[in-house]
Amino acid sequence: MSPIQRVLRVMVASPSDLSSERARLEEVVRELNDTWSATNGVRLELVRWETHAYPAFGADAQDVINQQLPDDYEIFVGMLWSRFGTPTGRAESGTEEEFNRALARYRADPTSVHIMIYFKNAGPPLNEVGAAQLEQLGKVVAFRERVVDEGGLHWGFESTDHLLQLLRVHLSRVLQEKQRENSSTSVVASTGDTELSFSAEDDELGYLDYLELAEEHGEKVNDSATAIANATTDLNERINKRTDEINALLELSKSGGRVETKAVKRTANRAADDMQEFVTRVRVEMPIFKKAFQDFVSAFGNAISVVEGGLGPEQSLRSQAGELLAILRRSTASVIGFRDSVDGLPRATTSFNRARRATTEVLDTMIGEFESAAGVLAEIAPQTDAARESADVPTASLDER
Repeated sequence: MSPIQRVLRVMVASPSDLSSERARLEEVVRELNDTWSATNGVRLELVRWETHAYPAFGADAQDVINQQLPDDYEIFVGMLWSRFGTPTGRAESGTEEEFNRALARYRADPTSVHIMIYFKNAGPPLNEVGAAQLEQLGKVVAFRERVVDEGGLHWGFESTDHLLQLLRVHLSRVLQEKQRENSSTSVVASTGDTELSFSAEDDELGYLDYLELAEEHGEKVNDSATAIANATTDLNERINKRTDEINALLELSKSGGRVETKAVKRTANRAADDMQEFVTRVRVEMPIFKKAFQDFVSAFGNAISVVEGGLGPEQSLRSQAGELLAILRRSTASVIGFRDSVDGLPRATTSFNRARRATTEVLDTMIGEFESAAGVLAEIAPQTDAARESADVPTASLDER
């Protein structure tokens, strides 16, 4: 007889400004289901009004949604950014009303639902911030304070990719908890009244397969971060060389020698070419880094899902995460110092100014990606010596003489 598969419903609540994040949650659910359904007999079902509601009448639109969406979900994911939503008559917004319903279930039975709340930290576009937007932001801030007052621990994220990475880790932990809760009982789960079963495939991956994948992807993350760091160091050396050339010309002028402005401009423009080359290199490398890191997190979650007995195998993966965390912290500190130095360069020529601006922008993107990845790694890494290394390390800044 095939093992019975347990279905865990994940209810998603958020205002309209997080529609992209809502849509892409399917990616995380699909990845987790590929592993958990085959190895542990657990499958996630994403519950959203976009997919589970249909036209009807009630007291208001939210009332219709309340009636049509299942209220026996096991996991509640709430997300907020710059909008709080429209009042429903029972709450300040549909999102808050859905949270209130989940919280009431939790108060009645803490084992009935696991509540996770996320706030996007990135600021909204300035041209969208008016009086109405400020009012919405105020409600979001008040709700965040309420979550804390209610005893909740919320989490922040910087981008859609960052949120998906966090959810891969956090949902894996919740699934582990649910698995432990039901390890001593035979669970029959259903969508409606229909029982679901699954058949394990002969070629399904095991722990060692996922461990190998995690190690491979971790090496790719390391290689990509190293390539970016090397490009940064190379640019630092080139600009310092150009700076020395310009300073030599200026010293010649001070000693009475004749220096042509065109000569100084040529040197500045060569520095601009160096920066544009750096921008091109990093723009090619960053997607590679992001993909490798996403694959590492996915492989990590899959490996954890099939660990059997003891913490040894899991600790091996966490140690690797700790090593990557230390690398990213050092790299981030170095890039921040370099970025500040580039931003402080003088306005020399049109091409130089354009290249400096492009370099600063790509460095800001790099810092954001590194910090986002480090935040996820901090979730899964142990407190090893490598993970505790301070981010305050010497930086590869421009000429510090």
